[in-house]
Formats: sequence, structure tokens, C-alpha cells
Amino acid sequence: MFHELISDLSGLADPEAALARCLEAALTLAKLEQGVIYLLDEKSAEWTPVVQQGLASPAIERVSRDELSLAIEGKPLYGAYLNAILLDDERYRKAGIYTIAIIPICHFGAVIAQLSLHSKSIDEIPHAVRLDLEIIGGIIGNLLARCKIEAENRCLDEQLRQSQKLEAIGTLAGGIAHDMNNVLAGIMGLATLLREETNPADLRFQDIEKILDASRRGSSLTQNLLNFARKGETRRTGISLNRIVHQVEGLLERTILKKIVINTNLDDSLTRVEGDPGQLTHALVNLCLNAIDAMDEEGELTMSTSAVTFGKGELSRAPNRRPGQYAVLEVRDTGRGIDEQNLEKVFDPFFTTKAPGQGTGLGLSMVRNTVRNHNGSIFIESAPHVGTSVKVYLPAFESKAPRQVTTYEFETTVQSGSGTILLVDDEEIIRITGQRLLEKLGYSVIIAENGQVALDIFKQWNREIDLVILDMAMPVLDGAECLPRLKRINPRVRVLISSGFANKKTTEKLFGNQEIDFLAKPFEIGHLSEAVARAIRSGTRMI
Repeated sequence: MFHELISDLSGLADPEAALARCLEAALTLAKLEQGVIYLLDEKSAEWTPVVQQGLASPAIERVSRDELSLAIEGKPLYGAYLNAILLDDERYRKAGIYTIAIIPICHFGAVIAQLSLHSKSIDEIPHAVRLDLEIIGGIIGNLLARCKIEAENRCLDEQLRQSQKLEAIGTLAGGIAHDMNNVLAGIMGLATLLREETNPADLRFQDIEKILDASRRGSSLTQNLLNFARKGETRRTGISLNRIVHQVEGLLERTILKKIVINTNLDDSLTRVEGDPGQLTHALVNLCLNAIDAMDEEGELTMSTSAVTFGKGELSRAPNRRPGQYAVLEVRDTGRGIDEQNLEKVFDPFFTTKAPGQGTGLGLSMVRNTVRNHNGSIFIESAPHVGTSVKVYLPAFESKAPRQVTTYEFETTVQSGSGTILLVDDEEIIRITGQRLLEKLGYSVIIAENGQVALDIFKQWNREIDLVILDMAMPVLDGAECLPRLKRINPRVRVLISSGFANKKTTEKLFGNQEIDFLAKPFEIGHLSEAVARAIRSGTRMI
């Protein structure tokens, strides 16, 4: 019968079914009634039932775990077992156990599981049966190793699928960002021109400011999508988390249900952090919206800030394992909470506990990506019916020179200038608004709708043109193809790359080690004036 069993197990394709068959065979061979295969967790050293048969109970589990240590202690890993007649032990008698056989399951010399058999009978297990049980133990070890390998392969397959999804999102994000940023650039350009021509006392001036503010928020959302797809560029400045909390608090108070109470508990002495104000604002908004969704229209939302310092002796507690001072931002809610099983998945892309059509599963993934881009860490604690707490640790901003504290500000100093600029962009609204903004700054402007037209103009007027503002994505001839041809005409040409999708790093990949000035869309007149003045001052940087 035993050799038939070995043959039967070797033909089973499903390792889990084979484990169940192993347990059944072991019980039959030993003429016992109850059995469990326990898997050992290497990290926690906990024993978990994998397959069980008969009337297994918590008491039996405790017995098997206790006795396993006795079976292994002082004995070889292979061939170690315990076969005890326990008639006189009251604690086992209460559990209805009189005979125990425990076989440690080993793989490459390490105990990974145990085969635990129990019975209410008082029969001694024959030596030949013990040897057969040890062989079954070896089979179980191989099966469990196979299960582990298959689980790891499934995990790798899932990671590959997620990576492919992220790659697809990155491609989609690039296209969306290019089109959306072109639209926003046109809106912001026209709104800026209208604001410059409107008296601040005029009611329409406030409407224009609202248009600009909405455009900035739209730009921040697009930038977050690009950062999530690892295609964006992070702006860095000194930031007060308290000011960001106040701003988000004001936004939420105007938009959420009155039954949700918003509390803030802010550390007035909180140190600044370095980062992108738009990205961190959007990350906090995401955390708050998740908290609000979890409260089912009623509850308390609390935003807190605090400071913590991790010394060299506390590296195990420090985010990213680096000592130093951190600013802590916490978002706490009194919502339904998250069970332990889902808590490990909340930051995974596309994972959501919301009903179909109510969530994309990207919100917390984008938040984590933003935090990582700022060299920080994020932790979440939650329990069902208790609520959730999310803590973000950001390293303190260290600078010898004082810097301006910024929250969600885009305006910069406007710098006038002079000279002739060739503006190349396939979007008519960009050409129109860009030309008017540049002329307002004091420049003469020639416009071109694609790279080929720009080349034709540059061949004729290159000695008079002080700067070329070149869009990256255009029909006929794009920026990457146009730039080397411009250089062949005039190696000393000054170029400012402008794009709503690419960033300085991607332009460096396209153009090698050449130092190229970059202007991200959408832009306001201050950013445009600074970028143009810097590019013209830079002189011959393209050689």
C-alpha cells in the first residue's frame, strides 16, 4: 500500500491536493484519528495549520506545538519524532488525546513544518510505520517547497502585470499631460493677460484670480499623475506643513458634509520641509478624501503635525533608516477602519475596497510615491470599527541660507527684457498667448507652428534671433529632431525647451550631456520671464 501511495503522490499536479493525500495516508498507516500539517513562518516563528483532518481543536494545536519542541530538542532533524503514551497526563486526557506522533518536516536541513498525528487510542506505533511516516514527511517537505516556489512565481507574475499596468499608465499619462498642460497653458496665459489689464478694484479681477487658481490646481493634478508614472519633475522649496494643513482645511470646510467635523492639532514650532507644495497639498487632500469616504457621511477628521528626532541609536525606528529631525503629518479618522488582511495592500496600485466604479485604487499609491519622492516614509494603522491613522514622515529642511516659505504659490518676479525670440509650438493658443506675454515683457516674437517651419525661418533670420523656445511634441518635425538641425545652422543657438510632458531629466536623455534650459507647461508670466532671461544670459551652452 505504501509504494502505491508514493506512486499516487508523484502523479498529483496540485501540491495542495497532494498535501491532503499525504495527511490521509499518514493517518491510515499509523491507524490514528486526527492529523494536522503545520507550516512554520520563518519571520514570526508561528505555526499555521495548512491541512487538517479529524476533530482538530485549539487544545490539540497547543499540544502539538509544545510537543514539537520536545521532539526536536537534542535530536537529529531527520528521523526525530515523538510517540508517547500519555495515559497519566491530565492536560492531554482533557483534550481527549492519548497517542501523539510528531514528525518534523525538513527541507535542506531546516525545519519548515511538522506532521502532527493524534489519537484517542493507546496503540504503540510500530517502528516500520514510523519509518514510512518519515518518508511521507520528506514528501511533504518537497511539496511545501514546491508550493512556496509556485507562490513566489505567482507573486512575480502579479508584479509583472502591475508593472505593465504602470507602464501603460505612464504612456497614457504622457499623452494626457501634454494635451491638458497645453490647454492649461492657454487658459493661464489668457487669464494672466486679462489680469494685467484689469483694475484690482474691479470685481472681474477676483474672477480672473479664481481662474488662475483653478488652473494651478489642474496643473498640480497633472503633475501628480506624471510623478506617479515616474515621468514628472519635482519642484523644491521650503514648505510649512502647517500652512498646507490650513489651506486644505479651508478647502474641505467649503466642500464636505457638515456632519463631518474637522479638527487640527498643529505644532507651532514645526520645522520646514523641502519639496513641491502642489504635490504635498494634493497628497494631503487625497488622504483626507479617503478618510471622509471611510466615515460614511459622519465622523471626525483630525489633521495633526508634530516633530520627532531619531538618533543614531534609534535607526530601527527611524523612517528610511536615517537619523535626524522629521516633520510628522498625521491624518486620523473615526471611520469603518481596515481589516488586517487588506491593510497590507492599501498602497498597492489598483487595490481598492470601494464598490466597482467608485474608486481607481491609485490614490494611496500616488500619495506614497509623492512621499518617497520627498525622501519620506508613510505608515498606516487601522482596525475595523475603530478608524484609521496615516502618518507621513518628511525630513526637516536644512539650509544655511534662509529661504522663502511657500505653500501653493506659483508667482515669481517678472523680469523684462529685449531681443528677438522664435516661438515654436503646434498649439495655436500657446503661440497666441506666448507671443502676447513675451511682447508684454519687451521682446520681439516670431512664431512657427512646427519644427520644419522653424528651420525655414531660422535659416533666414538666425543672426537676429536671440532665443528659440522649442516645444517637444509637434507634427511634421518635433523638438528632438529640430534641435540638432538648428545647431547645424548655428552652433551657438540658444534654446529653451518647453513641454507639458517632458522634464529636464528626459531632455538630458534625448540630448546627451548638453545643458539645456527647460520650461514646464503650464507657466505664468513670472516663470516665463525668468526662464527666458536665464536662457538668453546663458550664452553658448549648446556647443
